[in-house]
Amino acid sequence: MTLTLVNELSHGSLTGHHVIAVTGTIDAQGNVGPVGGVEEKTVAVHRAGAKYFFVPDGGGDVAAARDAHQPDLKIIPVTTLQQVLRDLQALGGTKPQALTKPS
Repeated sequence: MTLTLVNELSHGSLTGHHVIAVTGTIDAQGNVGPVGGVEEKTVAVHRAGAKYFFVPDGGGDVAAARDAHQPDLKIIPVTTLQQVLRDLQALGGTKPQALTKPS
């Protein structure tokens, strides 16, 4: 949800038009936290055509995603929203830019 909102309120494409999937909790400081069901989510996002899966780095989620190995799906461990945004830029996504200037 967070990335969708940032993308909708920004110019360009955060994902560089790649099919990505993201899981995890997020707090008010932008820290990404662990979730459950990552093995099942890994299979589901692969079946949905995702090429990249951003997974919380902690709480065993990365290990669970790798245990559910899916060919052609890159597991990317993350700890913060800022890291996700940097990683997306490295994949060809655009840096978030507000649609309007703050007043």
